[in-house]
Amino acid sequence: MAQNMQQSFNKITFYMSFKKLIQFVFTIIIFVGAYQPSMAQNFQSLVSSSLSYGNIKDLTKNFDKRVQVTIDSKTDYFSNSQAEIIVSNYVNQLGNKDFNLIKSGNAEGGTAEFYIGEIRCSRGNVKVYIYLRKVGDTPYIQEVRLEKN
Repeated sequence: MAQNMQQSFNKITFYMSFKKLIQFVFTIIIFVGAYQPSMAQNFQSLVSSSLSYGNIKDLTKNFDKRVQVTIDSKTDYFSNSQAEIIVSNYVNQLGNKDFNLIKSGNAEGGTAEFYIGEIRCSRGNVKVYIYLRKVGDTPYIQEVRLEKN
């Protein structure tokens, strides 16, 4: 009888441990699900503030090794440091500006993101398109398009 009680106790302990494990796994899933949108929100804020205030260096920290840059229908590939200079010079030439994010979203099953917006300034409006690919949790900008409307 003592052996039967010990086996029952072991089963109860196992089920309680298994239940705690399941609760822990669901908690992690919920946390990760809540964390992903905040990462996107943070990057969206980075895009907006960088383009509004001309802090392009903050944005270019996320440039991939090679970046496709299009400025007024002229497209070329540049190293991340060259792309930083080109994009910074162009955006800073616009003077006082305001960035309005029009659309953002995920592409390619969530492994890529895009941001479409407009820089409004005294010299005219500039359409902005940013495409990035995520490697793990790190976004790498692969394409920047800046085209006057």
